[in-house]
Amino acid sequence: MLPLRIEPYLLSVVKLSPHESYAWAETSRFFSITRSDDELSVVCETALVPPGRAHHQPSWRALKINTMLDFSMVGVLAGISGILAKAGVSIFVVSTFNTDYILVKEDLLSTASAVLRKEAYDIAA
Repeated sequence: MLPLRIEPYLLSVVKLSPHESYAWAETSRFFSITRSDDELSVVCETALVPPGRAHHQPSWRALKINTMLDFSMVGVLAGISGILAKAGVSIFVVSTFNTDYILVKEDLLSTASAVLRKEAYDIAA
């Protein structure tokens, strides 16, 4: 199985209007920006999110697939998400060129880690 690493910071998922500034997120150790015609989604450290955001989901932790994934690999996320779905753990996924990050709510991190370890995933903190 692929190695996973628990990232040390708390993350938030924030919904903004399509052309709103996200400069406040750019100092985050981890941040991801996705823009569509309808919205702008920002994932960044919770501590950096300006107070009063109406569309703000705090307290996510990231499980990083701790290896480079080739684009020809099939079923990586399906395997992990299927295990977590059976355990009732909702996820939010961020993909980069090299790898994927599976975000789980902080209060479900121990459950997620336990079920993945049971399925032979190696998880480092």
